[in-house]
Amino acid sequence: MKDIELTYHVALKCDPENAPRSHDIRSRAAEFWEEACLKMEEELYLPDLNEYCPVAAGSEAM
Repeated sequence: MKDIELTYHVALKCDPENAPRSHDIRSRAAEFWEEACLKMEEELYLPDLNEYCPVAAGSEAM
């Protein structure tokens, strides 16, 4: 995730806001960052653990 964050910040830092092509780069970097954050939230969503791993859910109650 740190690599994705670094890529996002470099895109924002290296592409000035007033450059014509920069708008595309900056918006794509923002989309990339948002998508990565959403994916991480999906991967870390704990209720899914209870659905896919009943053994883990049982040990959680102990």
